[in-house]
Amino acid sequence: MTQQLIIKQVGALASQIKKALPNNMDPDRFSRVVITALRKNPTLAKCTIESLFGSILQSAQMGLEPSDGLGKSYLIPYFNKKNDQYECQLQTGYKGLLDLAYRSGRIRSIYAAVVNSQDDFVYSLGTDPKIDHRPTDQANIGPMTHVYAVAFLKDGGYQFEVMSRDQVEKIRLLSPSKNSSPWSKWYDEMAKAKVLKRLCKVLPLSVEIARAVALDDQLEGGSIQEFDYSVESAIQDAALPVGWDEPPKAKPKKSRLQALIKD
Repeated sequence: MTQQLIIKQVGALASQIKKALPNNMDPDRFSRVVITALRKNPTLAKCTIESLFGSILQSAQMGLEPSDGLGKSYLIPYFNKKNDQYECQLQTGYKGLLDLAYRSGRIRSIYAAVVNSQDDFVYSLGTDPKIDHRPTDQANIGPMTHVYAVAFLKDGGYQFEVMSRDQVEKIRLLSPSKNSSPWSKWYDEMAKAKVLKRLCKVLPLSVEIARAVALDDQLEGGSIQEFDYSVESAIQDAALPVGWDEPPKAKPKKSRLQALIKD
């Protein structure tokens, strides 16, 4: 399917996007962000309609704009060798997880940070868990060694998670999106998203963030993501015309004689 046709159908799904989005989000802006992501990544047009539209609607339901840059979520195309086709996977970014965590209303403060080799960094578990991180002020900060996330709860107390670079790499290498643009361009941000996701699993948060974590687990495990939306019903409700998924037919060329004939 051509990129232009895919973009056209995203516009036709505007009513479905509006239904899925939270009330405080602009559906027109969301659709524009999606179209921009599609234009920047032509491979998305090769993905199955079910996986692409399912990812778009699921991202809308969570209230996360899918962007090709440092966004809140990402539309990741990958080639499924088993099914011999491209499929789209939805990946929640670091900013998206932060957004969902704060929306729960139970978090006073939450963040993740990267530790580089020139930093002073010590953490302990056991009966007195704590982190002591003093970033270096040197120009050469060195490679990343660890990444951690900390959450301070509104009802008191805090929780944290720490991951080594090797642990982050193990997760990346097992994921179908291991060579995607989020990992290749913003490795540190993706590492922070992974440790933040691990922290979110032990926090008393919302259904939305639990859904985001579950989808990311499916992505890392290499399985097909199970979305809350039925793409077939969404297409039907959008009242797309018959033949919507067929490329436009080329207009027949006029002969030289026809071109010379005037009405």
